[in-house]
Amino acid sequence: ENKTDEDAPLHKYNEYESLDDVIDALEEPAREFFASLKSSSSVPILMFDFCAQHVLRLLRIIKFKQSHAILLGNPGTGRRTVVRFAAYLSQYDVVEFDNIYTLHEDFKSVCLRCGVNGKNTLLIVGDEAMKNDQFMNDLSSLMNGCDITTMFSSEDVDKICTDSVFFAKLTGQNESHQNLINLFLQRIRDLIHVVFCVSPYDFNMKDRFINYPSISKFSKFDFYEPWPDDAFTKVASSL
Repeated sequence: ENKTDEDAPLHKYNEYESLDDVIDALEEPAREFFASLKSSSSVPILMFDFCAQHVLRLLRIIKFKQSHAILLGNPGTGRRTVVRFAAYLSQYDVVEFDNIYTLHEDFKSVCLRCGVNGKNTLLIVGDEAMKNDQFMNDLSSLMNGCDITTMFSSEDVDKICTDSVFFAKLTGQNESHQNLINLFLQRIRDLIHVVFCVSPYDFNMKDRFINYPSISKFSKFDFYEPWPDDAFTKVASSL
């Protein structure tokens, strides 16, 4: 039986008495996450108040359909690490848009994959990617609920419809051409979560939000301040 993220049961909350208890609960998953990484340059995640709070905020955001986040802070504050760890905890896929020359095509590929397999996916978007207007238009259209099938070829649209038939049968919906497209669009809106990891100092962030108001309208902000002293102390003591 093929199951998708739409079939997954709702998460239950675990109640903790203090943030220290939460940190203790995250320690083992953090070690498992580090062990799952294949890069030899990866650094273990050390749980402290600052990190745990940001992890919990992002977990809360991405639990909901059509949810997005803007992580605003300076480089080195752990934003991308938090996103990857939150995705690991939620069993979501992660896609990082680092090649600024293939952003549009990479976005199309993610939409095709996510819209067909029904897998929750976190898209990590950094400062450089946000400077690309075509890519920002793509993201804005997704977040606005626009028909983004216009960026696909007719062959791609036919394949989308063919691959969406199984999901239509599974959910008892009609298999008309237009309804199959609507199902595809609904899935990518529900399951793709865009997480912007941006610095307010690298470029004119305000212009980005003015030119693309959907980005801030449909996203939750999380501000990453410089690490507190106790975080540096914990890192130093672990070495």
